[in-house]
Amino acid sequence: MRRAWIPLTVIAALLAWTLLLSLPPAGAQVTGTNDYDTDDNRLIEIDSLHKLNAIRYDANGDGLRGTVTQSDWDANHNTANAFDDPLSNQCPSGCQGYELDASLTFPTSGTYSSWTPIASYAAILDGQGHTLTGLTVSVASDSHTGLFAELASGANVRNLGLVNPTVTLTNNTTRGVGGLAGKVNSGAQINSSYVSGGTITLAGTDLRGGGLAGEHRGTIRASYSTATVTTDAARTGLQVGGLVGQLAGSGVITASYAAGAVTPNTTSANVGGFFGRATGAGARINNSYCDSSVMTTANCHGTRSGSLTPANTAPTGQSTSNLQTPTGYTGLYSAWNIDTDGVTGSDDPWFFGTSAEYPIPSYAANDYDADDNRLIEIDSAAQLNALRYDPDGDGAVASTDAANYIIGFPYADDSQCPTSCQGYELTADLTLTAAWTPLPEYTATFDGQGHAISGLSVTASSGNAGLFAQVGANGLLRNVGLTAPTVTTSGASQMAGALAGAVALGGGVDTSYVAGGTVTIGGASSQGGGLIGQNRGLIRASYSTAAVTHSGNPASLFIGGLVGHGAAEAAGGIVASYAAGPVTEGTGAGVNVGGLLGVSEGSPDTITDSYCDTTATMQTACVGFIDSGSTAAAAGHPTADLQSPTGYEGLYANWNLDLDGIGGGDSPWNFGSSSEYPTLYAPADRHAPARPRVAPPARGGGQPYNWRTDHPES
Repeated sequence: MRRAWIPLTVIAALLAWTLLLSLPPAGAQVTGTNDYDTDDNRLIEIDSLHKLNAIRYDANGDGLRGTVTQSDWDANHNTANAFDDPLSNQCPSGCQGYELDASLTFPTSGTYSSWTPIASYAAILDGQGHTLTGLTVSVASDSHTGLFAELASGANVRNLGLVNPTVTLTNNTTRGVGGLAGKVNSGAQINSSYVSGGTITLAGTDLRGGGLAGEHRGTIRASYSTATVTTDAARTGLQVGGLVGQLAGSGVITASYAAGAVTPNTTSANVGGFFGRATGAGARINNSYCDSSVMTTANCHGTRSGSLTPANTAPTGQSTSNLQTPTGYTGLYSAWNIDTDGVTGSDDPWFFGTSAEYPIPSYAANDYDADDNRLIEIDSAAQLNALRYDPDGDGAVASTDAANYIIGFPYADDSQCPTSCQGYELTADLTLTAAWTPLPEYTATFDGQGHAISGLSVTASSGNAGLFAQVGANGLLRNVGLTAPTVTTSGASQMAGALAGAVALGGGVDTSYVAGGTVTIGGASSQGGGLIGQNRGLIRASYSTAAVTHSGNPASLFIGGLVGHGAAEAAGGIVASYAAGPVTEGTGAGVNVGGLLGVSEGSPDTITDSYCDTTATMQTACVGFIDSGSTAAAAGHPTADLQSPTGYEGLYANWNLDLDGIGGGDSPWNFGSSSEYPTLYAPADRHAPARPRVAPPARGGGQPYNWRTDHPES
């Protein structure tokens, strides 16, 4: 077949035409590779301060350059740090704004340590419940000031929290200054947003300042501020309020409150706990309050002008107690279940917490049982301390204890354990930096998940001493590690152990350890052990290398490397455990000392497959005294014998215990090399999917155990 010949000029023309058709229309984004609206909700995602800063160049939130100069666009929006090479079709139906995908913290130095307010924004910014922490703004020019200078008509800032902002306006002009916005224009909205803490400072005359916004002409719903609003010196002509400085035009505020101190040094009468001055016939305040307890004046409002009366601008002052007492849409808050998204129906925007907490937006409630295993998560010393107010581990505390409990667990979602809480679990290693008061009798599960607590320091002259005073009936401590604790008692008849002073009948300890440290008892008739002072429950797969000693020479002491006094009954006792720390024998009358256990009595108190290191403990007997009725028997071995087995064999043939009660061995132990003591793996949580946990940080020879390199199953 003969091929047709096409002139090269025709081919060139066709190629040029094809290229022309492929070019984007003027003002459109160039087709790229990055999709910044991955969920296709018409909101471009923000996960960095660079991206947050870039929205100032896209005031209408459509993701297009519009009237911004190409150089500004290239330098500040479509940059490698922000929205580089975006897909032209990333918002299939057109972008409408931005949304936070992460909480962001402003640095204390360098880029963004001093924020320039976003001049005017007219689109959606959805915080999605995230926070911006540490915003610092200081403006001396003739401009509105805040995260945004102005919210223009069409703006909708929602579900956003500002934490501890510092915002200052220094100018003698009629401008607004607020945490979120200096001015909220007519047609702009703030929904379910807040400013928590921080300071708004009016450092000039004739300014309008509020915790949330300076001058407000738009709509605010279900929002609050606890920021302090103040001045830097004596100022005149101010309009100052806890939530907004000036309520003007047809500005409306619904179901909102202010609970920050309002302390301006001014001769102006336009000062109030909620707003400073209200002007404009259309201004309205509905079902809103201020906390009059935190103000220098008891008034929620400053002055009203024109036709405005209490009937349409009437935020009422309430005491802190009154504002915190309701725990639902009742009383003061009976009308607070409002529509915030413009779709018919109530949106349940508020979470009320306990009767010792102010309401907060629903999205800000904290789920402290994120994995839904019925154990509340602990990752700080403050949360560990809060256990003393919830000894049964159900997450509910007495009203008299609520204010103390919420220091560790503020705004805990009351549905965090869907089928009721059963205790607590560590999600991180903790370091205690202050003297510790033992937690009271605990009757729930405490799972350390293999994490270690260091820095425990207890000094007590009465009562039981340890991390816990006592593990009560049905209480279980498991997978807990203590590193180098110091526990000291000086009174008579005290029980002391690093983990707990005592374990009651029906209580237990599993797979827990004490690595190093000291337990010292100093009063007559006292009982001290490296792990537990007195045991009437069941201890399994646990160990201690702490030094156990005494001060002075008191009489009638029970001292043991693991437990001072064993008095377990029935199924109690010690199983598959050991002690390998020095135990010092006193010279007082009636002192009973053992490398593992000082005294054993009970009906019966049993010791099964458990040992003491006679070399390390400096005791030839593992049990100092065995009373009638006890069947305790623990063999002493030199260090070499305890370190030689490298598996469930020999001395440790019976150590592969069923700890979770569902049958089979749970392999709790790691045996290391033939020159190391056994250490513990943290078995998988009983209620959660099995997953590896970090093992205790110390083994024989002082070498740390590294799960990543030493776990045979990794």
